[in-house]
Amino acid sequence: MELKSYYKKARNKKKGEILQASYRFLVRQIKIYQKRKRDRKVLTYLADDLAMPARLINYSLPLAVKDFPTDNIYCELADLYVEHFFDLLGSGWVQVRPDMDCLGLDNHKYKSAPVNISLQNSCNRKYQKKLEDLLNKDYLPIDWQLDFKSGYRWSENTWYMDIKYGNLSGVDVKVPWELARMQHLPVLAYAYILEKSAKRERYKVEFCQEILDFIAHNPPRYGVNWRCTMDVGIRVSNWLIAYDIFCGQNEKFSSDFEEIFAQSVYAHAMHIVDNLEYSPKLRSNHYLSDIAGLLFASMHLSSTPQTDCWLAFALQELVSEMKNEFHVDGSNFEGSTSYHRLSTEIILYATLFACQLSEERRKSIQNCDITLHTVKPKLLPYQEQDFDLTRAELFPNWYWERLQRALQFTVDLLKCDGRIEQIGDNDSGRFFKLAPCYEVLTVNEAKSRYVNLKDYLSVPNDVFYDEDILNHTHLKNVLAVLREDKFVNTPETKIIRILMVKCGKPINHISPIEINNKPYDGEEWKHLPHLQYVFSSHDEKDLLAGIEIKAYLGMGLYIFKGDNLYMLVRCGEVGQNGNGGHSHNDQLSMTLNIAGRDIISDPGTYLYTPLLEKRNLFRSTRAHFTPQDSIGREQNSWLNAFSMYPERTHATVLSLSKTSIFMRHLGFGYPVYRKITIKRNFVIVDDYGENISKNNSLSIVSNGYGKILNDVKAL
Repeated sequence: MELKSYYKKARNKKKGEILQASYRFLVRQIKIYQKRKRDRKVLTYLADDLAMPARLINYSLPLAVKDFPTDNIYCELADLYVEHFFDLLGSGWVQVRPDMDCLGLDNHKYKSAPVNISLQNSCNRKYQKKLEDLLNKDYLPIDWQLDFKSGYRWSENTWYMDIKYGNLSGVDVKVPWELARMQHLPVLAYAYILEKSAKRERYKVEFCQEILDFIAHNPPRYGVNWRCTMDVGIRVSNWLIAYDIFCGQNEKFSSDFEEIFAQSVYAHAMHIVDNLEYSPKLRSNHYLSDIAGLLFASMHLSSTPQTDCWLAFALQELVSEMKNEFHVDGSNFEGSTSYHRLSTEIILYATLFACQLSEERRKSIQNCDITLHTVKPKLLPYQEQDFDLTRAELFPNWYWERLQRALQFTVDLLKCDGRIEQIGDNDSGRFFKLAPCYEVLTVNEAKSRYVNLKDYLSVPNDVFYDEDILNHTHLKNVLAVLREDKFVNTPETKIIRILMVKCGKPINHISPIEINNKPYDGEEWKHLPHLQYVFSSHDEKDLLAGIEIKAYLGMGLYIFKGDNLYMLVRCGEVGQNGNGGHSHNDQLSMTLNIAGRDIISDPGTYLYTPLLEKRNLFRSTRAHFTPQDSIGREQNSWLNAFSMYPERTHATVLSLSKTSIFMRHLGFGYPVYRKITIKRNFVIVDDYGENISKNNSLSIVSNGYGKILNDVKAL
């Protein structure tokens, strides 16, 4: 975070709070100095720690060919991954390798620094050499430190807390982080199941080789891929679920690989515990990812006093974060529909895997030594916990109900094409990609579709697999499995069915949360200047047919759905307990789809720190279909890239019915009102306010992080 941001925050604090914050900052810097000094002298791999297991426990996930849709493309994707071609965050399919020439981002192009394995820590070098000797001679290493969009490369010599990011234009730290999450590994396992020829073995070999490659060239606490604990947690979870899928085929791995793999899983768990992204005031999907990663790692490690303590802590914090990050209605506190999917996937899989614990392991956790836990937040004694290790379903009933409501929220968000509308940020973040959705294009079709691919070259065979980031249908299928309803057969639904066997079947249909339709009787808005917009159904479709409303007051989203209409309206909290880190200036905004055709869309996000001016543009008031101020005021002011000044819109729904909504916000310094009315052939929008102007919202749409659609105006 920039010093300027610290100064801005300090201006809003009292003197005592500033002194306390300064003291905490000083203590933290001393600890960082001590840890940095230690890590330059010790083996950070922990290869000689006798407490670490030589093998992992696996939770076998036995998939079969019949569990896959017949039109799957997993083998084609796996073939690209074997050659180290990846398409992440708008990069296009590129082969990520040392010394590659990158296209650059928005005229920002960097010459990559050379790979340097002469680490500051000489203690790690001998172990690295052992790992490199296990790589096949024809294996092409991946450059894990590279932003393969801009060409900028971080150094593997840099201690993780000294890694800088967000300080250079065009450079995106999310690119190497995204690759190092290794969410493509389950696809290698899928291809191994589907491929019946002799080449199937190459997918298992690639799984092992990539993990060895990563461990060799990313020593714990060195390089960019240990900087963010969230990514550490997601990475180890993806390693392990792919491992479980391979084990479901009764596959065996070499003893050398098993030992190295287990040691690295242990190192991941230790790193997570030592670097929890915890704050008593604000925790988010980052902390939730930390906890899930710790749970996956410690579950797959054999029972020891330390791993049992980690498991008890992970279970405790899952319950805590379900209460903290998900509203009673199931919507997520991030203020973002895309982050809702990420957090729901995390809590879903952490919950289901937790239920797989054996009776013996559950007893060990009950009796664990809580004094082994020495970081905040503290670990409570088992008697004070909200989870119950004597129940198959582990967690309390309210927890399961909230999980079901979180999944139902996604189902209600879906348009007829299975996609969602983007409210708030979208960084294309996922926990697992167990049922990825792609559209098959030619390279020219992809370049024609996306502005960001205008200088893109080619991929093997001229086939471009375009990931449909906004398609969230897989969570609809997951909910159907949990409820034992009809669902589409995918490998993910089979995995959910396997995991549910030990969960005590806690999911049942629940009634929707009722809303108060009390009409507003105030008249102060009637004499204000007025603007009107009318959107018609040109083919005379009845917009009232089958109309229903789904109201999610927690997040402030109102979904109007009918046979021929989909309308999403935003009015409520800014998210993250007022921090607004993933919220946009979109209060009173709407998106509209009539008869399957998008009339008004949310612009999405595009990028975060590489181009801050673009970030601010995409989250601005003028980028959304919402009342505009005549002199261009923003609804809220940004403190930095991921927080805002104290929220000032105070958006409120004044009245609500199945066919109308009436709202107000105060963000411009004066009240602004919007009334939306659904008629048989029209949707009418009436805006009221002293200085409002006509909405000429920018015609820009990003349908995934790093992507900009080409059929709208370029920036």
